[in-house]
Amino acid sequence: MASTKVVAVLLVFMVVLVVARATDNEDQDHRPEPEDYADCEKNCIDDGNASSFCTLKCEKEFNMKGHIGS
Repeated sequence: MASTKVVAVLLVFMVVLVVARATDNEDQDHRPEPEDYADCEKNCIDDGNASSFCTLKCEKEFNMKGHIGS
């Protein structure tokens, strides 16, 4: 009897966590808008780097500068 209650509580907790994470992901803006960001990405790609690398690099730089809300 007690073990079924523990399992039920764990399942409810897991569902709450999944819903909370899904809601957080929907609210985040993954692409910054400033013009400097486009320049950063373009210059990085022009230097011969992969697009995905440049996206992560520029987002990290803008996060550090405070241009993008985390």
